[in-house]
Amino acid sequence: MAPPTPGPLTAKVERGDLSDVVSFRGTVRRDEVTTILLPVPDADEAVVTRVTAAAGATISAGSVLTEINGRPVFALPGGFRFYRSLGMGDTGPDVRQLQQGLAAAGAPVTADGIFGATTESAVKALYVKAGYAPPPEQNADAAADADTSTDASTPDDSPRPDPAPTTILPKGELAALGTLPAYAASTPPVGTLVTSETTIGLQRGTPRVVAEVPTLSAEKLAVGTTGTFRSTGTESLDVAVEKVTPAAPRRRTPP
Repeated sequence: MAPPTPGPLTAKVERGDLSDVVSFRGTVRRDEVTTILLPVPDADEAVVTRVTAAAGATISAGSVLTEINGRPVFALPGGFRFYRSLGMGDTGPDVRQLQQGLAAAGAPVTADGIFGATTESAVKALYVKAGYAPPPEQNADAAADADTSTDASTPDDSPRPDPAPTTILPKGELAALGTLPAYAASTPPVGTLVTSETTIGLQRGTPRVVAEVPTLSAEKLAVGTTGTFRSTGTESLDVAVEKVTPAAPRRRTPP
Protein backbone atom coordinates (compact mmCIF):
# COMPACT_ATOMS: atom_id res chain seq x y z
CA MET A 1 0.00 0.00 0.00
CA ALA A 2 1.38 3.40 -0.93
CA PRO A 3 2.05 5.95 1.78
CA PRO A 4 -0.32 8.96 1.96
CA THR A 5 0.44 12.05 0.00
CA PRO A 6 2.53 14.45 2.11
CA GLY A 7 0.62 17.53 3.29
CA PRO A 8 1.36 20.65 5.29
CA LEU A 9 2.02 20.29 9.01
CA THR A 10 0.62 22.99 11.29
CA ALA A 11 1.29 23.88 14.91
CA LYS A 12 -0.11 26.56 17.20
CA VAL A 13 2.43 29.30 17.87
CA GLU A 14 2.08 31.59 20.84
CA ARG A 15 3.91 34.88 21.09
CA GLY A 16 4.90 36.60 24.30
CA ASP A 17 7.73 37.81 26.46
CA LEU A 18 9.76 35.50 28.62
CA SER A 19 10.29 36.98 32.05
CA ASP A 20 12.00 36.02 35.24
CA VAL A 21 10.76 37.72 38.36
CA VAL A 22 13.38 38.69 40.93
CA SER A 23 12.02 39.95 44.24
CA PHE A 24 13.99 41.59 47.04
CA ARG A 25 13.65 44.25 49.71
CA GLY A 26 15.23 47.67 49.38
CA THR A 27 15.33 51.14 50.89
CA VAL A 28 14.33 54.31 49.05
CA ARG A 29 16.91 57.09 49.24
CA ARG A 30 17.08 60.43 47.51
CA ASP A 31 19.87 62.61 46.16
CA GLU A 32 19.84 65.13 49.02
CA VAL A 33 19.54 64.42 52.73
CA THR A 34 19.40 67.36 55.14
CA THR A 35 18.34 68.12 58.69
CA ILE A 36 16.56 71.19 60.02
CA LEU A 37 16.04 72.45 63.54
CA LEU A 38 12.48 72.22 64.82
CA PRO A 39 10.99 75.45 66.15
CA VAL A 40 10.54 75.51 69.91
CA PRO A 41 7.30 76.99 71.29
CA ASP A 42 7.30 79.51 74.09
CA ALA A 43 6.47 77.10 76.90
CA ASP A 44 8.08 75.71 80.03
CA GLU A 45 8.40 72.34 78.28
CA ALA A 46 7.95 71.31 74.66
CA VAL A 47 7.10 67.68 73.92
CA VAL A 48 6.28 65.85 70.70
CA THR A 49 2.68 64.70 71.16
CA ARG A 50 2.01 63.15 67.74
CA VAL A 51 4.04 62.07 64.71
CA THR A 52 2.26 63.40 61.64
CA ALA A 53 4.94 62.80 58.98
CA ALA A 54 6.23 59.25 59.12
CA ALA A 55 9.45 58.32 57.34
CA GLY A 56 8.93 58.54 53.59
CA ALA A 57 5.89 60.82 53.80
CA THR A 58 5.64 63.68 51.31
CA ILE A 59 5.92 67.11 52.90
CA SER A 60 4.41 69.94 50.86
CA ALA A 61 3.48 73.54 51.60
CA GLY A 62 1.00 73.56 54.45
CA SER A 63 1.72 70.01 55.65
CA VAL A 64 1.84 69.42 59.39
CA LEU A 65 5.46 68.51 60.01
CA THR A 66 4.93 67.31 63.58
CA GLU A 67 2.85 68.13 66.63
CA ILE A 68 4.34 69.74 69.74
CA ASN A 69 2.35 70.29 72.92
CA GLY A 70 -0.81 69.36 71.02
CA ARG A 71 -0.26 72.09 68.43
CA PRO A 72 0.79 71.72 64.77
CA VAL A 73 4.08 72.77 63.25
CA PHE A 74 3.36 73.74 59.64
CA ALA A 75 5.90 73.20 56.89
CA LEU A 76 6.30 76.14 54.52
CA PRO A 77 8.86 76.89 51.82
CA GLY A 78 11.34 79.54 52.89
CA GLY A 79 14.97 80.47 53.13
CA PHE A 80 15.18 81.54 56.78
CA ARG A 81 13.64 80.64 60.12
CA PHE A 82 10.61 82.57 61.34
CA TYR A 83 12.08 84.74 64.06
CA ARG A 84 8.94 86.27 65.62
CA SER A 85 5.23 85.67 66.03
CA LEU A 86 3.12 87.48 63.44
CA GLY A 87 -0.18 89.33 63.58
CA MET A 88 -2.30 92.01 62.02
CA GLY A 89 -0.29 95.04 60.84
CA ASP A 90 3.12 93.37 60.91
CA THR A 91 5.33 93.99 57.91
CA GLY A 92 8.66 92.66 56.72
CA PRO A 93 10.41 89.82 54.90
CA ASP A 94 9.06 87.21 57.33
CA VAL A 95 5.49 88.27 56.53
CA ARG A 96 6.28 88.01 52.83
CA GLN A 97 7.76 84.55 53.34
CA LEU A 98 4.63 83.51 55.25
CA GLN A 99 2.42 84.82 52.44
CA GLN A 100 4.46 83.01 49.81
CA GLY A 101 4.09 79.80 51.81
CA LEU A 102 0.34 80.29 52.18
CA ALA A 103 0.05 80.90 48.45
CA ALA A 104 2.05 77.72 47.75
CA ALA A 105 -0.48 75.88 49.95
CA GLY A 106 -3.29 77.18 47.73
CA ALA A 107 -4.45 80.30 49.59
CA PRO A 108 -5.39 83.40 47.54
CA VAL A 109 -2.78 85.60 49.20
CA THR A 110 -0.61 88.31 47.62
CA ALA A 111 2.96 88.41 48.93
CA ASP A 112 3.08 92.14 49.67
CA GLY A 113 4.82 91.81 53.04
CA ILE A 114 1.87 93.27 54.98
CA PHE A 115 -0.11 91.08 57.41
CA GLY A 116 -3.69 92.10 56.67
CA ALA A 117 -7.18 90.64 56.79
CA THR A 118 -6.61 88.35 53.79
CA THR A 119 -3.47 86.88 55.36
CA GLU A 120 -5.24 86.40 58.68
CA SER A 121 -8.11 84.55 56.96
CA ALA A 122 -5.63 82.34 55.11
CA VAL A 123 -3.87 81.48 58.38
CA LYS A 124 -7.14 80.48 60.04
CA ALA A 125 -8.10 78.36 57.01
CA LEU A 126 -4.73 76.58 57.16
CA TYR A 127 -5.38 75.46 60.74
CA VAL A 128 -8.98 74.43 60.11
CA LYS A 129 -7.99 72.37 57.04
CA ALA A 130 -5.40 70.52 59.15
CA GLY A 131 -7.96 69.81 61.87
CA TYR A 132 -6.66 72.26 64.49
CA ALA A 133 -8.18 75.31 66.13
CA PRO A 134 -6.53 78.55 64.96
CA PRO A 135 -4.37 80.38 67.50
CA PRO A 136 -6.53 82.36 69.92
CA GLU A 137 -7.10 86.00 69.11
CA GLN A 138 -5.25 88.54 71.21
CA ASN A 139 -5.33 92.28 71.59
CA ALA A 140 -2.39 93.97 69.90
CA ASP A 141 -0.12 96.11 72.05
CA ALA A 142 -2.01 99.39 72.22
CA ALA A 143 1.02 101.24 73.49
CA ALA A 144 2.89 100.71 70.24
CA ASP A 145 0.13 102.24 68.13
CA ALA A 146 -1.20 104.83 70.54
CA ASP A 147 -1.20 108.43 69.39
CA THR A 148 1.07 110.31 71.77
CA SER A 149 -0.07 113.75 70.59
CA THR A 150 -2.44 115.76 72.77
CA ASP A 151 -5.41 117.89 71.84
CA ALA A 152 -7.01 120.68 73.79
CA SER A 153 -10.46 119.16 73.32
CA THR A 154 -9.39 115.67 74.45
CA PRO A 155 -8.10 115.20 78.02
CA ASP A 156 -4.96 113.12 78.38
CA ASP A 157 -6.73 110.73 80.76
CA SER A 158 -9.73 110.12 78.48
CA PRO A 159 -10.41 106.42 77.81
CA ARG A 160 -9.06 104.99 74.57
CA PRO A 161 -10.84 102.19 72.69
CA ASP A 162 -9.28 98.75 73.02
CA PRO A 163 -7.60 97.56 69.84
CA ALA A 164 -9.52 94.96 67.85
CA PRO A 165 -8.43 91.39 68.67
CA THR A 166 -6.33 89.69 66.02
CA THR A 167 -4.89 86.24 65.40
CA ILE A 168 -1.26 86.06 66.54
CA LEU A 169 0.55 83.30 64.64
CA PRO A 170 3.19 81.81 66.99
CA LYS A 171 6.66 81.43 65.50
CA GLY A 172 6.87 78.02 67.19
CA GLU A 173 4.18 76.70 64.84
CA LEU A 174 6.01 77.53 61.60
CA ALA A 175 8.97 75.72 60.03
CA ALA A 176 10.71 77.04 56.91
CA LEU A 177 12.09 74.06 54.98
CA GLY A 178 13.70 75.63 51.93
CA THR A 179 12.28 74.13 48.74
CA LEU A 180 9.23 71.85 48.79
CA PRO A 181 8.09 69.17 48.30
CA ALA A 182 10.45 67.19 50.48
CA TYR A 183 10.21 63.76 52.07
CA ALA A 184 10.46 62.87 55.75
CA ALA A 185 13.59 60.86 56.50
CA SER A 186 13.53 60.82 60.30
CA THR A 187 11.18 62.39 62.81
CA PRO A 188 11.37 62.61 66.61
CA PRO A 189 9.08 60.03 68.25
CA VAL A 190 6.22 60.86 70.57
CA GLY A 191 7.50 61.92 73.98
CA THR A 192 10.66 63.58 72.68
CA LEU A 193 11.56 66.67 74.68
CA VAL A 194 12.05 69.39 72.06
CA THR A 195 15.06 71.66 72.58
CA SER A 196 16.90 74.17 70.45
CA GLU A 197 18.92 71.26 69.03
CA THR A 198 16.07 68.90 68.07
CA THR A 199 16.07 68.16 64.35
CA ILE A 200 14.02 66.44 61.69
CA GLY A 201 15.59 64.75 58.65
CA LEU A 202 14.47 65.53 55.12
CA GLN A 203 15.18 64.07 51.69
CA ARG A 204 14.85 65.68 48.27
CA GLY A 205 15.58 64.72 44.70
CA THR A 206 15.24 61.61 42.56
CA PRO A 207 14.23 58.48 44.48
CA ARG A 208 16.63 55.54 44.28
CA VAL A 209 16.22 52.06 45.67
CA VAL A 210 19.30 50.63 47.40
CA ALA A 211 19.27 46.92 48.26
CA GLU A 212 21.48 43.96 49.01
CA VAL A 213 20.48 41.17 46.62
CA PRO A 214 21.40 37.48 46.97
CA THR A 215 24.13 36.43 44.53
CA LEU A 216 21.92 34.13 42.46
CA SER A 217 19.35 36.91 42.05
CA ALA A 218 21.98 39.57 41.34
CA GLU A 219 23.30 37.50 38.45
CA LYS A 220 19.94 37.96 36.73
CA LEU A 221 20.14 41.77 37.00
CA ALA A 222 21.82 44.04 34.50
CA VAL A 223 21.95 47.80 33.95
CA GLY A 224 18.67 48.78 32.33
CA THR A 225 16.59 45.99 33.86
CA THR A 226 13.18 47.45 34.72
CA GLY A 227 10.81 46.67 37.52
CA THR A 228 8.43 48.06 40.12
CA PHE A 229 9.15 49.05 43.69
CA ARG A 230 6.23 48.93 46.11
CA SER A 231 6.48 50.74 49.41
CA THR A 232 5.07 49.54 52.70
CA GLY A 233 2.11 51.81 51.93
CA THR A 234 0.28 52.05 48.61
CA GLU A 235 2.90 53.96 46.64
CA SER A 236 4.69 52.22 43.77
CA LEU A 237 7.60 53.40 41.65
CA ASP A 238 8.77 52.31 38.21
CA VAL A 239 12.50 51.64 38.52
CA ALA A 240 15.42 50.71 36.29
CA VAL A 241 18.73 49.23 37.42
CA GLU A 242 21.48 51.86 37.32
CA LYS A 243 24.32 49.94 38.89
CA VAL A 244 25.13 46.45 40.13
CA THR A 245 28.06 46.25 42.53
CA PRO A 246 29.48 42.79 43.29
CA ALA A 247 29.72 41.92 46.94
CA ALA A 248 33.18 42.15 48.47
CA PRO A 249 34.75 38.72 48.99
CA ARG A 250 34.53 37.48 52.52
CA ARG A 251 37.74 37.14 54.41
CA ARG A 252 38.45 33.73 55.78
CA THR A 253 39.23 33.52 59.42
CA PRO A 254 42.51 31.65 59.93
CA PRO A 255 42.15 28.48 62.00
